[in-house]
Amino acid sequence: SAPINEVAFHPLAPVVASAAKDCTVKFFNFERASSRRARRYLTEASPVRTLAFHPAGGHLLVGTDHPVIRLYDVNTFQCFAALNPAEQHKAPVVMVRYSDDG
Repeated sequence: SAPINEVAFHPLAPVVASAAKDCTVKFFNFERASSRRARRYLTEASPVRTLAFHPAGGHLLVGTDHPVIRLYDVNTFQCFAALNPAEQHKAPVVMVRYSDDG
């Protein structure tokens, strides 16, 4: 199992997400006894450094060793990312955050 770089609690649901060096984002429901196993997960192409839930809970920002920030719909796992290189960072994304009001 790879080291975990960050964890984030969903603002409304009993869910915690982890960002790991094994290129995964794993979702755990901490109200269930089986919370030791991820109930869902995303796989990235690069190690995941950081993540943050939107205050409304419907989206997750993900930053990796790759210079593109990804925005995921937490229900469908659809990914949104900038495709234009001019809109991307030039180095790994080390931290993502939302403001408290979104």
